[in-house]
Amino acid sequence: TNYTINSNAYSKFLNREHYKVPCSEWVEIIEKAQTDSKISYESANKLLSPYKGKVDNAILACTHFGLMEKEIKSVLGEEINIINSSKCLKDKVKETLDEVGYNDQKEKSKVIIRCTKDKDAFNVSWLDINYDALEEVDI
Repeated sequence: TNYTINSNAYSKFLNREHYKVPCSEWVEIIEKAQTDSKISYESANKLLSPYKGKVDNAILACTHFGLMEKEIKSVLGEEINIINSSKCLKDKVKETLDEVGYNDQKEKSKVIIRCTKDKDAFNVSWLDINYDALEEVDI
């Protein structure tokens, strides 16, 4: 997203030439469950076609963007190596929860999903989880 790009979070660790592509519009596409649609493929083509044949790897710095993998590969090619931050984050969260004994607790905790924009339009079906509440927060 624009925020991640502006923070230079990944640039600090990459010691080779790289491109920063702001794809914030994908968040809305994903949250409205419009992946694998004409609009999602058009967006991917518009944003990524300048990089076709120029990149071997794509770092998906937003946890949502793994849901656009089909679209990304349709533009950059099936051979593109996709580094999905959500998978890395998932593994780290599980490791941390195991370390603190969370999974050993007898009582289940509540699952609260927080979004930063229009909770009534926020589509959580793609998460494929049961949750107790959906809250809109201002950050």
